Amino acid sequence: MKFDIVLLTPVEVEYKAVCAYLKDIITYSVANRNCKGGTFQGTSRNYKVLVCQTGSKNTTIALAAQKIADEINPSFIFVVGIAGGVKDVQLGDIVIGTKAYDYETGKITPEGFVGRPNTYRFDEELIEEAKEIAEKAIWITRLEKATHPKVYFGPIASGNKVIADTNSEVYKILKTHLNDSLALEMEAAGFGEAMRPYHRSIRIMNIRSISDLLNNKHESDAGGSQETAAQHAAAFAFELLATLNFDKYNLQMDNKAIAKEVVNLLNLSQLGETGKEFKMPATETTNAIWAKIKAIVLEEKEVAEDEAELKGAIKSSLIKQLKKDSSLKTTLEELLKPMLEKKESNTGIHIENSNINVGGNFQLGDSNVTNNTTNNNTTNNNIGQQFNVQGDLTINVEQVMSTPSPQVVNKPRNAFKTEMRMLVAANNFKSAIEKLIKYTQENDGQLHNHAIMVSGQWNNLQRQINMQLIAQQDAGVSQARIQQSILYIIDEL
Repeated sequence: MKFDIVLLTPVEVEYKAVCAYLKDIITYSVANRNCKGGTFQGTSRNYKVLVCQTGSKNTTIALAAQKIADEINPSFIFVVGIAGGVKDVQLGDIVIGTKAYDYETGKITPEGFVGRPNTYRFDEELIEEAKEIAEKAIWITRLEKATHPKVYFGPIASGNKVIADTNSEVYKILKTHLNDSLALEMEAAGFGEAMRPYHRSIRIMNIRSISDLLNNKHESDAGGSQETAAQHAAAFAFELLATLNFDKYNLQMDNKAIAKEVVNLLNLSQLGETGKEFKMPATETTNAIWAKIKAIVLEEKEVAEDEAELKGAIKSSLIKQLKKDSSLKTTLEELLKPMLEKKESNTGIHIENSNINVGGNFQLGDSNVTNNTTNNNTTNNNIGQQFNVQGDLTINVEQVMSTPSPQVVNKPRNAFKTEMRMLVAANNFKSAIEKLIKYTQENDGQLHNHAIMVSGQWNNLQRQINMQLIAQQDAGVSQARIQQSILYIIDEL
């Protein structure tokens, strides 16, 4: 299931406060943890929201955030929770993190600790929206008690230690080296670090409410300050979601999406033996893309044994290059976007009475149900029928929906892809290949052929290893290529 927004809550009291705003709640297994998915009605749309309790500490939330981002690929990820107050704030106040300091990074000198914190910034456009929310103060009406907490914007310090005393060494470091910090917690730096590769493709924010002022922390906690602060943070977060203009954000493509679209453009069967000539659709855009990726394609072609392996290798190499070269990412993204927008605009649907007028490619019913009969000139009434329309096609809804739908027994695609990635991560390539062959046989004929080719490569490699016909180093290289091919098939499902 696709979620628009993911809300990460480190501890249970925050998790409960956030989940209280959701409707139609269902438990999902995401990134090896149980999360709650539900809906929230905003002004511009009904949001699909996923809430996950990650656990405390920077390292813990970093791992969880990265896995969730890869698996869900939402448009927004917010951390919503409580924090200790350091400067200016009082219990229950809101602090919107403009940036996070990792206060544990620095250098020990003969004179003592010299702070050189890693700094992570949060989305500036979301911060501006939060300032409007704070100014209007309507969010306060969501609170159970008639209070008037203030909203602050500024840096939040983050480390893996619980600080409960202003006489502690950590507090002295904050006041000496990071004296503009408004709050202190244990997750922001890890979250910021984990989300760096997704810059602008996933918008991030850190929303905190003050549950203690470091001194007398235990007394504050015992008095219910954590519950109150968690409710305040959740109230502000959902007021922001309620007024968020989702469509105004220029949500950018991540590295995987760019690599996938580039590979999909390539007709690798037309790549000559010498690698000197390559036929793509003759447009200025595709020629510009080819100029940027030609070196990667030709390098991988020298070692790839077939088209499936080559596609996987190109995609993997391109993702690595995009992580290192932000200018390449920007260029490819700018070249691809007009093509994708044009492709999307070719699909148009108009409903009148019981008829649907359709232009472009579309499908009726469950995507897991296949039917190989297509006819652009007549109406086909099977649920699950895929249509490739040249011009317009009119379908009678009542006639279509009266046809019994075939029983679907396939495993949900996202769950299957997650299972496959776990097998690959465990180096259980044989089992992954066997399952992919069976799954693609029922769902995707082209990928099924790729899976069969990969199976042949795997069996041949095992035979060479068993007969000691291949050096250990060469076997490792071959296994890595097979792994790339398997991951390519999984990504293409």
